[in-house]
Formats: sequence, C-alpha cells, structure tokens
Amino acid sequence: MKTLPLFVFAAVLTLATAVPQAHAAPVISEIMSANDAAVLDEDGTAADWLEIFNPDTAAVNLGGWSLTDDATDLVKWIFPPDVILPPGGFLRVWASGKDRAADPAALHTNFSLASEGEYLALVADDSATVVSDFAPAFPSMMDDESHGALFTTATLIGPGATAKTLAPAVETPGWQTREFVPGGTWTATPLSVGFGMPALGFFVEERKSGVPITTITAAEETLSGTNAVDLLTGLRPVVNFVSEGGQDGRQSGGIAFLHPGAPEHFALRATAQITLPAGGQWTFHVNSSDGFRLYFDNAVLLQHTGTRDAADSLITRTLTSGTHTLRLVHFGGAGANSVEISAAQGAHPAYNDNFRLVGDTENGGLSALAPADSGVSNVTTDISAALLNTASSAYVRVPFVLTNPADVEILDLSVAYNDGFIAYLNGTEVARRNAPETVTAGSAATLSRSARESLEPERISLSAFRPLLTTGENVLAFQAMNASAQDTSFYLAPVLTAARRTPGEARFFRQATPGFANPSEGARGHVAAPEADPPHGYREGPTSVTLTSVTPGAVIRYTTNGSRPTLTNGTLYTTPVAIDKTTVLRAAAFLEEYEASPAVTQTYLFLNDV
Repeated sequence: MKTLPLFVFAAVLTLATAVPQAHAAPVISEIMSANDAAVLDEDGTAADWLEIFNPDTAAVNLGGWSLTDDATDLVKWIFPPDVILPPGGFLRVWASGKDRAADPAALHTNFSLASEGEYLALVADDSATVVSDFAPAFPSMMDDESHGALFTTATLIGPGATAKTLAPAVETPGWQTREFVPGGTWTATPLSVGFGMPALGFFVEERKSGVPITTITAAEETLSGTNAVDLLTGLRPVVNFVSEGGQDGRQSGGIAFLHPGAPEHFALRATAQITLPAGGQWTFHVNSSDGFRLYFDNAVLLQHTGTRDAADSLITRTLTSGTHTLRLVHFGGAGANSVEISAAQGAHPAYNDNFRLVGDTENGGLSALAPADSGVSNVTTDISAALLNTASSAYVRVPFVLTNPADVEILDLSVAYNDGFIAYLNGTEVARRNAPETVTAGSAATLSRSARESLEPERISLSAFRPLLTTGENVLAFQAMNASAQDTSFYLAPVLTAARRTPGEARFFRQATPGFANPSEGARGHVAAPEADPPHGYREGPTSVTLTSVTPGAVIRYTTNGSRPTLTNGTLYTTPVAIDKTTVLRAAAFLEEYEASPAVTQTYLFLNDV
C-alpha cells in the first residue's frame, strides 16, 4: 500500500483522479477462480468467488441484476430482491455452483469459474445492459491468487499521528465533534496509546564474544556475560537473520543481525510466546550456519551443538494447542552466518513449502509475542498515570485533513484495541466494539481481550459514512474502554485510510482482499518457469546446463544449496551452469511488475557419487 507523508497534526489526502461521476455503476473489482484455501464459505468449502464494488455515494439495490459466465445467456444467475450494496461497499458472491439466494450474506451462483479463464459479466436489471465484464475472458490464475482492479490508497491517520487524550472525570458534551476545542486538561500524545501491552515479534539479545565460540554451551555462557564485549537488544518480527555477505536460508527476505556487518564471534538469543492453534503433530525447522539450541517451554526441542555450514534441522512432536514459549540460542563465527526458525503443522521429514517463518502471520506463520518481561512494547505513549486505577475510559481525538472529500470512494479503519471502543467521525458514531449499550464518561468495556487478540488489527469499513467527511480538518474520535480501572493492560492503535479505484488494467494479487480495497500495486502477469537443458537425470561426466524462460526480458536466478532462489538469493544466470558432481539445481525466473515463476528443481546424479 502506498501512503502519503504524515504531518504532526494531520495527514493530507490528494488523489489525482477525476471527481466521481453521478451514479457511478458497480464493477466486478476482484475475482478468484482457483481458490485452494484462501477463503472458505459457510460450508467450509474453498469455492471460487467474485466481488462487486459500488463506487457511488448512493446505495445500489442489486435485486433483479444478474451474473453470468456465458455471453449468450446474460441472465444465467439472478440476484434475489433487495440485495443492497452500500456506498463504497463490497459484496462477495460465491461462484460455487450451489445456486443459493436465500441469504444475502451468503450468495452462491449456479456456475463456477474456470481457473484457466472465461467470460464473466455483471448485468443490470434490464437483463440486457452489461455493466461490468471480463471479455473475452479473465486470465488464468494460480492457486489462491486473485485478479482485479488496482486502488490508490492514502493514509489519513497512521502510527505516530498526534492525538489529544483525556481521562474524563465527568461528561464532556460535544467532545467527539469537529468543532470542539480540547482545553488544557487534554494531553497531546503520539499514537499508539496504552500501557501493559507486549509487542509482536521476538525479543532478541545478541552479544559479541572476545574469544571464538565453537559450541552451544559456550554460546550460552557468552549470553550470560562470559567473555562478552558488547550486548545489543531489539525486537524483530521473525528469526530469519543473514550476515553481511551471506545467503538466505530456506526462506527469502533475510534481515540483518543486530550487530552491523559480520562480527567475528557472537551469540544470539531470540525469545517469544507463540500460540499453536491446534494440538497434534507439529514440525519445527531450523536452518543455521553454525550451531543452535531450540527450547520449547524451557525444554530442549532441537539442537546442533557444534559448527557447520548452513544446513537443516527438523523435529516433529505431538504438542498441545495454546500458548508456549519458544527460545532459540545460536552462535556464529568468522564469515557468513545465517539462522531461521519456521514451523508447519503435521509431520514433515524434510523441509518443504508448507513451512512458514514463526511470527510471519501475514503469510500463515504462527504468531509471536515478545515476553512481557522483555521491556519492549507496541505502545508509543504510556497513559497509565492518567488511567490505571483511576478511570476505565479515555477520550482520544485524532485530526486529519482532506483537500477534496469527493476523491474518497473507500474509507477503512484498521484498529488494534484493548479492550473496547466507540469511534466517532466528526461527531457521529461509526463503529463500536465491546461497548455497553448506554455509555457514560466512566464506562468500561464489556469483556477483556487477550494481548494476542488486542495486537491484531481489526479492519472495519467506514465507507458508508463518507458523506460525513468535510473539506479541511476532520476528526476521528474514540472513547477507548478498559475492562476496569484496575486492568493492567490498555491499548488503542487506529489507522485510517482512504482509497479510490485506479483506472486502467487489472492486476494479479497474491494476497486477496475480500471486503476491502485491492492493493495499489499488483503483478501484470506471470513469468514462465525456467526450462533446463539437459533435464535432470544420471550423468557420467561434467555437464553444462542451459536455463531459459520463454517470457521476454525475464532474468533467472539459481541455487545449488537447496535454498529457494529469489531476487536476492542465488546466482544470476548468465552462462550455462557447470555441474561435475551430484547437484540439486533450483531455478526461478523474474521480471519487474510480474509474478515470479515457481522454483523448478532439477537433480543431476553422478554414478561415481552414488
């Protein structure tokens, strides 16, 4: 998502597009024709789906409209009466073949979508006017990939935006409105506000050593202070560290160790609270250059005690669901170093594409929280002095500026909170969570939320409230509520974004966004996978392997250490690859603004090695 700069008191939205025309027609904004597991319907089925977006400022009644995948039959599936698509709203329709129209929240067409592509259209209630279509056909899609319109998005309120807060002792009439002027009892505070909240990610401690470290026992001693010369600490979302000059392990996107450059000898400890969503078999994987020890609930789960080149270690155990402590100790010596932790549900004897980095929840990984005693937190401004043991509610006002409200087609609120809130836009209530029906200045939330729940932002569409926006200064206000004045945790971290559809070609998205605006960037297409000549098989002598992709302009990267080639991992292919021993060759092709090809694997076996 592209965002505009944040200023001290406001964010300014200027989207260089035309003012919306009166009665702008609904459009098919996103489709998924090869849903494998991305989104499930009410039956738990990964059915195909499409999404309709209403860019207009007025609601549209889709009753009597139709959807079709056949250009010769424009009324193949007809919407039931009174399916209301709100202004700036999205409606998902399952293209499952189940033909259901009784529940407007769970509509299913009588046809499904062909993953290789086909015609698709939205037709007005005159049964003849094609309002939006993919003609002659939408393109072929990969599993769990979506295709649709680009949207331009701007951040109106984001992390660090300045708010005015107050722990109210009495009712303050009009405090939610744009016209209200906060007096001296209000405090200017950067977002986010709260107290007693941990942070998402791993708490990392890293010590340089004055002597070489060659065993995991020596690494533990270094972390305790023996021969240690420099301690750095920090918060990192995942354990996927690569030193300067090193290569990614199994997962791409390696991040730097805490010490700059490549320290000669060091020990690292990364600790987090993780949650297993289900009990049963789980496999943990560590890829490391040099040794490590992985603790699960303070018991050693997996280790390599000495030095080594980058290699895999895996362990499968039957574990209980719920919260557990994961702690990794790792050491590195002179030269390139790397270490990563991933996990996959089930038993896996070797690394495969089911593994996800622990902490990478965006891509399906287990969530990770820094330990409560680590001293790191997601809270920017601690307001415990004003709230803890004093009040259950805090008033929070956040101003933002719009130069042209007519540019806003979509208004979204993403908010992380503990434990409840009511949100107001220019004085009108627009959202509430865990708030009592009757609210006073001292109201408490109706339930208590866990830290893990509280730190995961919830997305709420405010598009129906676009008419409340005004040129110039606007105010998004919250009555944030704790479960009680004595509750030791409290949190409010809102992000407000505005978006509109970008004219032009549709794109491919690896992360679908049902119910919300598509990203502002996407792939134009797919790069064809590399082909190897000669292909895999037995060889009796040295071989030169040529790699080619039929996609014009594509570049190829390859690896011979088993890791997945990425734009930053592997060797850029320029000349045939010389192979003179048993080798696993992996290659992928890349092109700017296109989805990278899948990695292909070719194994060359030399009889003398066997």
